Amino acid sequence: MKKLIFVCALSFHLNGWCQQPLFLGARHFGNEAGNMALVDVWSTALNPAGILGNQNQLAWGVENRFGLRELNLLAICGVYHRPSNSWGAHFQQFGLEGYQTQTAALCFAKPLGPLRVGIRFRGWWVQQGLWGASNQQMQADLGLQFRIKKWEIGLAANQVLRWHSADFPTNWQTAWSIRYPLRRAFICFGVALHAQQQTSFGAALHFDVHPKLQARVGMGQNPDAFGLGCTYRHKNFQCDLSFSWQQRLGITSATSMDYAW
Repeated sequence: MKKLIFVCALSFHLNGWCQQPLFLGARHFGNEAGNMALVDVWSTALNPAGILGNQNQLAWGVENRFGLRELNLLAICGVYHRPSNSWGAHFQQFGLEGYQTQTAALCFAKPLGPLRVGIRFRGWWVQQGLWGASNQQMQADLGLQFRIKKWEIGLAANQVLRWHSADFPTNWQTAWSIRYPLRRAFICFGVALHAQQQTSFGAALHFDVHPKLQARVGMGQNPDAFGLGCTYRHKNFQCDLSFSWQQRLGITSATSMDYAW
């Protein structure tokens, strides 16, 4: 019997459904808290300490919320790995024409003994109306990952330093999650505490259908949502597709692809 591995993540990050949304990759769609302690190219938007890996990666993704073209989101990110550290970058655009938000981030991560430490500098540019005023925001985020026996723990703190040209609301979030691996699957469970929203819960099951195909199903509360998706892997290429359904707002779809070398 394989060893039971628990992954616990403690994180402060911007909610994907807030005024300034973040695209976290289709594989993490709807279950961000459960992936805070993992190593992944989309850690450029999740936990900056998670960009530490053994391969260079490049990824892009798109998301459409509730079938409205005004709520389209496009993102691209990449990680450059070196023997002693890793660099990452993330860029995305959300919205249409004069009503849009653009985000750019630069990440750096380095192992320090048993710790994996990451820092991220992120900037927002918000255009309000075709001829309206634009607002800017910059912030610094920190991330940690470390192992205690069978526990893999991640910590990310957003807005450690912050500068803005307008009065953006505080939007910290604290999330705990547990990842439990099975023979050909694993379960993620997460709890998130928001500054301006109710406590939210989420759970997802990822299971292997084929050596190259993995499926997943999940659900969340506050907002109530049900999601499903799949991942196709071929050598160094990976493609993800996800759907999330909310009773009041409808369906949100997302897809992302990444290549490692």
